[in-house]
Amino acid sequence: VDWKATARRGVLTSREFQLESDQNIVLCLDAGRLMTAVVGGLSQFDHALNAGLLMAHVACRGGDRVGLLCFDREVRAFVPPEGGPRATHKLVRACYALQPELTDSAFSVGLSFLHQRLKQRSLIVLFTQLLDDAAAEELVEHIRLLSKKHLPLVVLLEDTDLVQELEAAPSPSDARALYRKGAAAEILLWKNQAIATLKRNGAFVIETSIDKLTPELVNRYLELKARRAL
Repeated sequence: VDWKATARRGVLTSREFQLESDQNIVLCLDAGRLMTAVVGGLSQFDHALNAGLLMAHVACRGGDRVGLLCFDREVRAFVPPEGGPRATHKLVRACYALQPELTDSAFSVGLSFLHQRLKQRSLIVLFTQLLDDAAAEELVEHIRLLSKKHLPLVVLLEDTDLVQELEAAPSPSDARALYRKGAAAEILLWKNQAIATLKRNGAFVIETSIDKLTPELVNRYLELKARRAL
C-alpha cells in the first residue's frame, strides 16, 4: 500500500512491482582439464552446462537476454546475448558438441574476450574449478577488472572426494589415511581462502554439490534480480 498516495487521493492506492527484464546474462564455461573430473557419472563441464541451460531458459522466459562463452586456452564458442523464445535453442545448438579438453584454461583469454565485447552491464556466470595459486590469482585479477562494469558470479562444484576424505574417521594407526585427511583439509582451507579473495574483489560465489547446483544457481539469479544488483 502506498500510504502517501492514499492520503493524497483519498482512495486506497497500492503499487505493483515487477522484476526488470531486458538484462544481459552470459554463461561462461571453463572447458579446461579441471572440468573433466567425473562426478555422478558426468563431467563437471556437463553438470555446469546442464545447470546453465536451465538457468538460461528461466532467464529468457523472464524477458532477459542470454549468451554463452566457452573457453580453455582459446575461445571455443561464443553466442552474444539474445532474448526471445528461440534463444535457449540457439545456445543448445552452439554447445551440443563441446567437450572439456585436457589443457590448462586461460582466464586471461576468456574473460578478456568478454570484457572487450560486452558493452552493456551483464551478469557473467563463470563455471570453473580452482586447484592452484597461479590459476586463482589470474582469476582474481580478471574478476577485479570485470566487476568494474559487470556483475560476476563464480560457480564452483564441491569436490565430493575431498569432503568425504575430510569427514572420514581413520584409525590412529593408519598413517596413510591420516596423511590423506590432512592433505584434504589443507586443500579445502586453501579453496575457502581463494573464495574469500574472489568475494573481496567483487564476485558473488556459489560452491555447491551437483544435486544442489541447478536450484542454487537459479535461486541466486532470481535473488540478484530481485535486489536489482544487475
